[in-house]
Amino acid sequence: MIEQLWGRAYRKRLFDSWGSLWTMLPMGGDLIWGDDEDEPFLELTDAMIKTADAGATATQEEFTIDHNESCNEGGGASSIASEDESSTIVATTSTATELIEDFSKSQNHTLESTVRLLRRLGEERGIVYARTLSLDPSDNTRLHKGNWHDPTRTPLPYAPNMKIYCFYGHGIDTERTYKYKRNDVESTTTTTATTTTTHDAGGTATSGNDHQHHDHDQQQESSSSSSSSSTNQELPFIMDSEVEDAVENIQYGAKMGDGDASVSIVSLGYVCADEWRRTDGSMNPSKIPVVTREYRHQEEFVMDDPIRGGPLSADHVDILGNADMTEDILRVVTDFESETVQDKFTSNILEIVEDVKKRRAKRRDAAAAANKKKYGFLYWFMERREVTNAVLRMMAFLKTNYLKSILTSAQTGIKR
Repeated sequence: MIEQLWGRAYRKRLFDSWGSLWTMLPMGGDLIWGDDEDEPFLELTDAMIKTADAGATATQEEFTIDHNESCNEGGGASSIASEDESSTIVATTSTATELIEDFSKSQNHTLESTVRLLRRLGEERGIVYARTLSLDPSDNTRLHKGNWHDPTRTPLPYAPNMKIYCFYGHGIDTERTYKYKRNDVESTTTTTATTTTTHDAGGTATSGNDHQHHDHDQQQESSSSSSSSSTNQELPFIMDSEVEDAVENIQYGAKMGDGDASVSIVSLGYVCADEWRRTDGSMNPSKIPVVTREYRHQEEFVMDDPIRGGPLSADHVDILGNADMTEDILRVVTDFESETVQDKFTSNILEIVEDVKKRRAKRRDAAAAANKKKYGFLYWFMERREVTNAVLRMMAFLKTNYLKSILTSAQTGIKR
């Protein structure tokens, strides 16, 4: 019934205009969600991989977001969009076809490559909201308002007297990665071109002014037809719901992982378990204490409350009535035995944190190797900060004394 009255194409066009949906895409990029060496975020089950005869196998470089991509200081959505004017923001029909075909040539795609395709095809809102940038603490775009919705980019406020408690549930199958396929249904295009000549009752042609109105109506009709044409474009990819694997825990094309049935454990706990606890202070400048407590889902049928999952349910909504979490909240807000509310990890979030650290180190080592190869001895010199700082201080000293000698000589000459 829904497909007949309000098909996928219409739903897509509506959802593309909702900024809130773009902000719900996973954040943090491949550093958090996994790179090419990890399990793909999205897998095309019918990808058209290039053969050796046809050319080199397609890589994901075309779809990797530049981690140095940044927003202009002081700008808003317009400045974010303007930075990518060199690339197509609102894809035309021909450009969209090329993007889709290129995307189809690779079977496995990371989060960044997937989001890049979405934002290129998702009209202008995609470039504003779907930004999976790096976690580089030296990036000065962290404080830009275009990143305020992203906790992996925006530091906590400077509030040394504050304390943060992260309470969330886990232990329920939650969507983690996806299996997609090309949509075989051809796009439906409705194009209406109507040309009419109107006459008055006497059979004479309408006046020039009436022709102007008529032309205007035709322009509106043509515009409406064009809109209808773009509206009816079928989706290029759809979930492959036929993929099922009990061993891999794949259900209807979605591979399940840990979470609260709505949000993955990565989104629930990563910043609480790592980013906000890091000693470099980049994400927590005032060293705000962070306490993280996880509540494992324990479903139980209760006759008096059959709709909920019991007093220890950790479902995305049910957790609001979780007895253990309610006790912890009361201890915190009343300051009664609040010191007993300490970290409690029952999931594998700390293992995920270690995986992220390994990817961060690998990326740092790769960048260092590339710079060393590019700059040679200069990179070796700049890498040793003690030597560099000593040389800079010496240069400053010599420069200062040289200027002093020149000024002294000039003053002596003036006195003479």
